[in-house]
Amino acid sequence: MKNKVTVNLDGKEYLCKFGLEFLGELLDHLDMSVGELGAKMDKNPFKWAPIIMHKCLDFSNVIDFSKEQLVEILDSNYKNQEQLKIFMASFVKSLNPNLPEVDSEEVEAKKK
Repeated sequence: MKNKVTVNLDGKEYLCKFGLEFLGELLDHLDMSVGELGAKMDKNPFKWAPIIMHKCLDFSNVIDFSKEQLVEILDSNYKNQEQLKIFMASFVKSLNPNLPEVDSEEVEAKKK
């Protein structure tokens, strides 16, 4: 799977998967669209990044900590905060796959 990242929190590794199933579950859980989520992330990433990370950790692994406890883990040291940055960069990249651009005029010309 291309859309995944491993994060290390307090010396324990967790695999985070950003497949279609997770993204659908996340949007249903938050009851918002991708555009709304992007707007919320732009406005207040300090609130939304841990929410997204916790949902992904819970989806991809068996975890024994709440979102509030995750925030405490992230705040406890710089290395954990760096892992949040790595997670979010991978998450955002999973929303914008590097697909080749398609020229609509070229597609129409091929149909004729």
